[in-house]
Parts: sequence; structure tokens; C-alpha cells
Amino acid sequence: MMMHYIGFHASIKLQNSPYDANAYLVDRHTLVDVGMDAHAIISQLEKIIQQGELETIILTHCHYDHSGGAAQVAAAFGAKIAIHRTMCPFLTIRGKRL
Repeated sequence: MMMHYIGFHASIKLQNSPYDANAYLVDRHTLVDVGMDAHAIISQLEKIIQQGELETIILTHCHYDHSGGAAQVAAAFGAKIAIHRTMCPFLTIRGKRL
């Protein structure tokens, strides 16, 4: 994994399949996008952060390659999911719209 610095913020690009969106862990507390393979992201995060460190998953938009694994990752780490309100009607968790 490669560490990137954005101003004073450190980010780590997580490995996803070539068909998935990029996922970035920022300052150990925020994940930007998840992709479809929740298990791969969870496995990588478990090597980097402790349970409870991930506070928020920010989804840039509702396409499945960005958001597909968000509910599983959020449940695994106790994180909240954030997305712009205009995208909420397009997302569901366990069959319920957000």
C-alpha cells in the first residue's frame, strides 16, 4: 500500500479489482468509496486500523462500483455512511431505501 499526503492528511489507496472504484482511507478515520468487494476492503482495513477507528464512509455517488460493499464495511467497523442527499433515493440497505 502506498501512503499519499493531501495537505496535512494522509491517505492510503486500498487495492480493489480493476472493475471497482478506487477506495481511499484518509487519516485512519474516513473511507472514501468502497467498491463492490467488501471482503477485500475489510481484510485490508483490518491490517491497518483497529475496530472503532473507522468513523465514516463517504460515497462519492451511488454507482455500485463505488457503493456496493458499503453496508458490509460499515457494519464490520461500526462506521456511518455519508452521501449527498440527492443520491439517497438510489441506495438501499437490506432492501430498504436510505
